[in-house]
Amino acid sequence: MKKEKPFEIYRDVNHATLKKFLMYTIMVVIFFVFSSFLINVGINSTYKKIDGKNNIEQLDIITAEATLVNGRISGKLNTEMTRDLYQKYIKIDLYSPRDVLLGTKYIEMKDVAINNNSFETYFKLQDAKRYEISLVDEKQDAKNEELFDIHLTRFEILMGVVIVLMFI
Repeated sequence: MKKEKPFEIYRDVNHATLKKFLMYTIMVVIFFVFSSFLINVGINSTYKKIDGKNNIEQLDIITAEATLVNGRISGKLNTEMTRDLYQKYIKIDLYSPRDVLLGTKYIEMKDVAINNNSFETYFKLQDAKRYEISLVDEKQDAKNEELFDIHLTRFEILMGVVIVLMFI
């Protein structure tokens, strides 16, 4: 009878186990990439463009989109910032399909100047179908302003992922 080397049997077992582990790892990575792609496509496809009225000729609206429960509006200043313009506010009113005022948001032109003459605001208002943007001299009490700017920072997203991974 031929005597086998002591570790030769285990070498085949370890190789098979390593192949299984590698296959499972590859499947998990492929599932993660595929599900991330589907989630991103699914979320972004639910946003629909909303109609609006821009009363500021110095401001171009880049995107104005909303879902049934939230939305986003972004724009860019198309002229140089003047001292007179620097002291004003952008007023964003959001309306329902029946022209009921859902909320108002004021953005300081100082903030627009800091952000490379552009702005982006998020809102969490249900069934917003129309917006109206105007330039005002002073800020008034905004209706439902707490429902604006609902977005997470990178740190908050990272902490959420860490918490979810702890429970997996």
